[in-house]
Amino acid sequence: TTLKRVDLDGVSSFAAASEPLSYFAVGELDEVECCEPIGCVVCERPADASGTLGDRCPRIHRLTSSHLRSKAGVAEFIKLALAVRPVSVELVAVLDESELEGKRKATKLADLRSFAAE
Repeated sequence: TTLKRVDLDGVSSFAAASEPLSYFAVGELDEVECCEPIGCVVCERPADASGTLGDRCPRIHRLTSSHLRSKAGVAEFIKLALAVRPVSVELVAVLDESELEGKRKATKLADLRSFAAE
């Protein structure tokens, strides 16, 4: 049998979730799905994480996210995508209004646009 799909769930960070990918003895994966870490999203790679992770990972055809719930989670998922260099990326985020700065809707929308531009 061949490994085709990996679900990364229940990890402390996307950086920690990506490390096991470098150990799979397969040349490619059809899909890798990542769930946002529960609780605080760690925005730094562990000190022992390799900077060349993408060179050691199998080729990933499709990297997908579950419904990300925070700006930190979105930023981390993008870092993961840049590290593992998949063929395609599907990012789904549903942010709570409390994630956006400002009291008025116009200010919150401006914050969302600014975040998207980053």
